[in-house]
Amino acid sequence: IRELKSIGVGVYFEEQNIDTSNMSGELLTAVFASIAQKESESLSAKMRWSYQYRMKSGTFLPGSVPFGYEIINKVIVVNTESAKIVQYIFNAYLAGESLTEIAKHLNEESSLDGIAQLERKWYPYTISRMLSNELYIGNSLWQKSYTTDTLPTRQVRNRGEHEQYYVERNAPPIIKRDLFLAAQELKSIRGEKFAASNGRCEYPFHGMIYCSICGSLFKR
Repeated sequence: IRELKSIGVGVYFEEQNIDTSNMSGELLTAVFASIAQKESESLSAKMRWSYQYRMKSGTFLPGSVPFGYEIINKVIVVNTESAKIVQYIFNAYLAGESLTEIAKHLNEESSLDGIAQLERKWYPYTISRMLSNELYIGNSLWQKSYTTDTLPTRQVRNRGEHEQYYVERNAPPIIKRDLFLAAQELKSIRGEKFAASNGRCEYPFHGMIYCSICGSLFKR
């Protein structure tokens, strides 16, 4: 409104009978905006409470589910074809393949052990998140992230600021529990080795060659 006023354009709100071209109009606009914001914050708090109540009672249904699942008639069910890829990822990781190698195979090969590929791009961090998702053994951890109260709102990772809710057996499992736990243990071991080496790997020029134009690190 102020930007428009600076070039001589006023805004007239018919419902509130406010004309921003005069000083009283701008003041009233600020008052109405403040009231609207409070109403929005109140509604948001009520919805957040509703989500948390359903999470705690085990009746919460997310808007989307991880790869391998789908929601049909408000029920989380397994997608048979994509579930095969989830199982392949876990088996390949425990067989010794790295996240990068698994993503490469999924991107380059049209089929893996008779599993038809889907039209999507795979990344190592996607594989990593899938390997740590407890829904694949039929359990759910709700409120891993939350929306901030202040405007503009943003989604941030929950690091203990809000209570989390762990619900068991709220979805059919794709991966056996012992397989899932073995993947978590292997991820932990690999992470410790990476930290112990200070993020360096066996390649002699790792982290040493920079672009002279943008300053980014070169990658093999």
